[in-house]
Amino acid sequence: MGKLSFRAFNPDRDGKLVTAFARDEALCSFGDHRRFERMFGRDGERYVPWLQRGRKAMLAYEGETPVGMVVLGTYKPDPTIGYVAQYYLIEQARGRSLGDELDTFACQSLRDKGFTHARLRASLSNIRALRFYRRRGWYDVGPHPRKPELHYFEKPLQ
Repeated sequence: MGKLSFRAFNPDRDGKLVTAFARDEALCSFGDHRRFERMFGRDGERYVPWLQRGRKAMLAYEGETPVGMVVLGTYKPDPTIGYVAQYYLIEQARGRSLGDELDTFACQSLRDKGFTHARLRASLSNIRALRFYRRRGWYDVGPHPRKPELHYFEKPLQ
């Protein structure tokens, strides 16, 4: 059994926490908060409404402590593909194989929804994430059409 348990995001109880997680995820992925602020507002006020539009946000707990989250949905250009919108672990939880548990949970959740493949996108500058994705069986399927610094990665859900 893994170290993590997963609980569904509750907008009233968890809104500030998931917004803070997403803001830090943007910093880890892109090196600053500008992209996050452009998408969700300076204070992240549009993040929770974004989550509530067809996405499944799950908080990851180690005991009673929230240590991360995973956000899942459907890949809009091809609704037969599941989409991992975000993986996130707090700094203290990184480097302890908890990311493997996030990936296992995400892939199993998407498989349970009937998807046979999952997709995500990653910044080519996020070397740590790229190593993780490749180690977990994700493969590069090419650049985002409007943002070539981002590449899509895909994984069969067997």
